[in-house]
Amino acid sequence: MVPEMNETRNPMNDRSRTSRPVKLIEKLIPNSLWGFRDVLSREVYLTFDDGPSPDATPKLLDFLKANRIQAAFFFRGDRMIRHPEIVLKAFDDGHTIGYHGFSHKRWLLLKTKDYHREIHPGRLPEELKKCLHSSPRLLRPPYGIVDPFTLRYCLLTGAKLVFWRLIVYDWDQKYSDRQIIHSLQQQVVPGDIVVLHDGNHRGSALPGILEQTIKTWKTMGIQPGQFSTLLDPHQ
Repeated sequence: MVPEMNETRNPMNDRSRTSRPVKLIEKLIPNSLWGFRDVLSREVYLTFDDGPSPDATPKLLDFLKANRIQAAFFFRGDRMIRHPEIVLKAFDDGHTIGYHGFSHKRWLLLKTKDYHREIHPGRLPEELKKCLHSSPRLLRPPYGIVDPFTLRYCLLTGAKLVFWRLIVYDWDQKYSDRQIIHSLQQQVVPGDIVVLHDGNHRGSALPGILEQTIKTWKTMGIQPGQFSTLLDPHQ
């Protein structure tokens, strides 16, 4: 199952492609997190996929720390092993760490043995396992693809699937930074989980993109919220 999306394109081509999940899909996938629905909330929640990247993630962490933003990172296992110091820094800075699979393969296409090696962080060193949010374990499936095996895995282990309400296709090179910024500014809705990607070609540009985006959000009365409050509303 792939979460169905409502896609938006601007004929003037001044923003990137964007999409939102159909609300029914949110209800159909058990034990999943998409955002926060509260008419009084004026916060959005930043999440980042595909890292850690030695070129991009440290700069992004510096930006988030300087602006007192607590986000969530969904790291790939293979890249965590290659860059443990970045994972530890993100954890020490107070960010929530989730798992994006070991090597970003499509889980649905894998044989049983390979599937478990991808979805379960068993190959990680203990110091990195301890960085992963554990109550509950947080998973973001590669490409947002959900299948019955993953739903069963979450049911048996108590893991929670974390999706998004706004995705702006920042990994797609045909969209400029300006288009990404415009989409983030114009398409955001309070309560959204927003997904961006620190592990691709645009990762190093994210601090600048977010700086301009957040300035506009603040004029709209919107600000980045603390991601962990979605897991514990009493924080």
